[in-house]
Amino acid sequence: MTLISVLGVASVAPAFPEMIRALGVHQEDVAWLVSAFTIPGLLFTPVTGFLSDRYGRRMAMAGWNYPFLLALVALPVGFWAYLGLNEGDRFPPGGPAAGGASRPLLRGLARKGVPVLLFASMMTFVIQYGGFLTFLPFYLESGYGATPLTIGLVSAAMSISSAVTSSRAGWFSARFSSRSLMAIAFMLYGSALLFILHAPGCSGMIVPAMLFGIGHGINIPNLLTTLTNNTPEDNRAMVMSLNSMSLRLGQTLGPPLFGMVFASWGIEAVFTTGSVMAGAMAVVIFGTLGKIGETSDVTRDS
Repeated sequence: MTLISVLGVASVAPAFPEMIRALGVHQEDVAWLVSAFTIPGLLFTPVTGFLSDRYGRRMAMAGWNYPFLLALVALPVGFWAYLGLNEGDRFPPGGPAAGGASRPLLRGLARKGVPVLLFASMMTFVIQYGGFLTFLPFYLESGYGATPLTIGLVSAAMSISSAVTSSRAGWFSARFSSRSLMAIAFMLYGSALLFILHAPGCSGMIVPAMLFGIGHGINIPNLLTTLTNNTPEDNRAMVMSLNSMSLRLGQTLGPPLFGMVFASWGIEAVFTTGSVMAGAMAVVIFGTLGKIGETSDVTRDS
């Protein structure tokens, strides 16, 4: 499942500029691809919660290993893409080698803030997977006696707000700089995590879930677009693969990191710590990044 999940938005982000040119659409329309990636979770999370209550909590009644067969669904899609889609033009002979990492390129990427963007990507998923997704179900169950269906509905609220917000990525990018959008997103993460501790009952958890989803809907499309715009086309796949590695690192480090916080100070400290980390990231982003992402002159720098 982890192998398939990595083939999500990040794997097609290098092709975004080519997509809008080939399809004749505006940059903001690419955000629908990000929205489409979140819709399955939006639709099926409440359903699986209901089915868990009705038929048992192993969505694998025939055996624990059967759900892994769902990954086979990716195979016909891959064959269709291989046989039915045109590859497009390759880089011309004698041109710069694709994937090269010369010193001028690295200096250009550093000037465009790419290392900070990759760090922000990692921290996004440290906070999401560690401070929100992993421990919120336990908090809802222990504090409010929430069922899997209720927890699924709260998760769906995050997916809904994330999908709706990401569909307006073009509107946000036309009015705010990239660093402002990322700083706002991390402030929303922090506010959502603090609100969890003060929500008025289980139904009130919909509000912080939606706040977190809005932050995610602002952050992820903006982060991917900014990385794409500030990377030379012939090195874009390399940088986006580094972004995939960064987010997977965040997903891997987040749960055990916050697990140590939980073991030492309790579950409320998990959300407080996540809020502090998110606030610190907002300060770091706004203080270290200029108005990035508005031009794509890194190619000339290299």
